[in-house]
Amino acid sequence: MKAELVVAEARELAQPEEARKVHDFILKQASRFTSATYKTHLKDLYSHINKPAKEVTLSDVIGYKEELSRRRLKPATIALKLTVAREFFGFLKELGEVQVNPLALIKNPKVANISSSEALLDTEIKSLLGSINRSRPVGKRDFALLSLLYSAGLRVSELCNLKANCLEEREGKNGQKHIIIKVIGKGGKGRVVKVQGWVLQAIKDYQATQPRAEFLFTSTRTGKKLTPRGVQLLIKRRVGDLKKAGFFDRDKKVSPHSLRHTYATACLRLGAKPHKVQASLGHASIATTMRYYHELDELEDYAGDYLPAIDIS
Repeated sequence: MKAELVVAEARELAQPEEARKVHDFILKQASRFTSATYKTHLKDLYSHINKPAKEVTLSDVIGYKEELSRRRLKPATIALKLTVAREFFGFLKELGEVQVNPLALIKNPKVANISSSEALLDTEIKSLLGSINRSRPVGKRDFALLSLLYSAGLRVSELCNLKANCLEEREGKNGQKHIIIKVIGKGGKGRVVKVQGWVLQAIKDYQATQPRAEFLFTSTRTGKKLTPRGVQLLIKRRVGDLKKAGFFDRDKKVSPHSLRHTYATACLRLGAKPHKVQASLGHASIATTMRYYHELDELEDYAGDYLPAIDIS
């Protein structure tokens, strides 16, 4: 069904050869929704430049960016259109269809970043995780919990609903084995989240203290699964102590969602493609993902692979 939709939309382009390029590019996208979004923006690009991709110049894309501004589109919309075009030409360059990516030097407009006030700095993440005493069960739990929130970009509700047996081993296309968690997100939609090695070790260390637990993260007082409110209070308490010690700005608001924001902005800043981050966050719309936008490099693979392991030793 996805391929049929792509072909039907691609035929609306005037030149069959360009339609083929769009068709091949769209088929690589993560979801039907993402495909529809990308098709819309590429059709808009072609309607403006009106020439084959191999003939597009820097001057053409500068003119396209100026045209988008004249339409009084929101900066986030312009950023998304330019990002789609940049990925498209990057795809064509990899195939040898074009010699250069004409958008490589084109900067996206600044977008109001909803996470800028909440996203944590690298130093703050290290302070938060490094301050935890892991010699006690509660410390092992908090370290594993915060590490997973940060490294996987989970919603707090998703985290709280994880079962103790949620970890699975899966073999990738190249034969490499990964540890994954199947997450049920908004609207009951499922997705797969890859667990980094250092986080997996933290989870195993914690689980050794909770051999009979049904849920992955439980209250040390009642033994029942943690609630979103419980996680919020946990973070508030730990960050509060760090604020008193001068490691955090006293006016900075930090919540469970702050770690999701940190994940998204870090992935985009370090090179993950928007549709990869969209898939890992479980966003229905790539426009939501673009609200975390900083600057993008043309890199690929799973979004979380771009996050460095936190060295707190």
